[in-house]
Amino acid sequence: MASLRSEEFKVPVTETYRVQIKWMANEGESVKPGDAVVRFDTANLASDIENAQESLRSKREELVQKEADHRHQKFELDVEVQKAENDNRQKEIDATVPPEIEAKVEYDRKQLEKKKSDFTLESAQTNRVVKIAESEAQIKTLEIEVRDLETKLDRLKNSLSALTLTAHTAGEVLYAVDEWSGRKVQVGDTVFATYTVGQIPDMSSLEVQAWISETHIQRIKTGDAVDLCLDAYPDRHFGGVIGEISKSAETVRRWGRAHYFRVRIGIEKLDPETMKPGMSVKCEVQGPRYDDTLLIPLEMTLFDGQSFWIRPTREEPLKLKVLGFNEFLLAVGAGENPAVKAGMALAPVGVLKESLETKADEKKK
Repeated sequence: MASLRSEEFKVPVTETYRVQIKWMANEGESVKPGDAVVRFDTANLASDIENAQESLRSKREELVQKEADHRHQKFELDVEVQKAENDNRQKEIDATVPPEIEAKVEYDRKQLEKKKSDFTLESAQTNRVVKIAESEAQIKTLEIEVRDLETKLDRLKNSLSALTLTAHTAGEVLYAVDEWSGRKVQVGDTVFATYTVGQIPDMSSLEVQAWISETHIQRIKTGDAVDLCLDAYPDRHFGGVIGEISKSAETVRRWGRAHYFRVRIGIEKLDPETMKPGMSVKCEVQGPRYDDTLLIPLEMTLFDGQSFWIRPTREEPLKLKVLGFNEFLLAVGAGENPAVKAGMALAPVGVLKESLETKADEKKK
């Protein structure tokens, strides 16, 4: 029994992609919107948050120190440039003295000093631009690193809050079932991100999801009436109707490699007090009714690819006209098989001989 609509609780995506379940609301317990349903282990995440906070604090301190160093360096570079500018103005004044009023050697010396001063000023200005640009680049790098750490910390904090799953709808909690082992999820399990650990079903959308083998798929159709019996309440029966039959067969892992078709069965009258998702249901499709029918154990028959055969004790095999069969019994009409009698002792058919088949066909004619 399953619900078409439900609120599912999935494992959140974390840094490790798998977490341990520390607590779950009791299965079948009624919850209201806002109630906690599942809590996952937060120990590793809390440690990651603590480390991230420490890294962010250190990086912020480094940024503050770098900004202070930048201001101090800028001040020193400005002083250096200002000093070079003052010296250059002085050298420029000295170099403007006409050569007629001072010795040539003195004049040449002042011109040389002026050129040196120009070079010194240009070097100071260039050094200021380079050092400030380098310092600003380092500050921007630290700012980016701080933002990255802040983003990481926010993500970890959001992950921490996401490790507690709360209900958004009212209803009863049901645990998820592992499709490989058939075991229900329980506290202590380590589960991977996006894995469904529980649900709150919409009880008004209950239906039966059944499986039918490849050998019987041709015997049912959409609209057939179905008798439903809950395994938990074997004395109670409910009516159902086949609503949909899957077009392709699939394997059910816990049942081996055989292929089955999924059948959706609508329930005529819901009983929320009795019916719960996950309950196992016995489904019987009512086929046509036959009177004067004989049932033969399937293990005492032989199918040659076209017909079923039986062998009465110390007699030749008989070819049967079959009404139907299941995993255990084969049904035949007494009128169509006059040689078959109730209580007849049967022996294993063994290997059919061609002459027996021909003889049976001639007898029929």
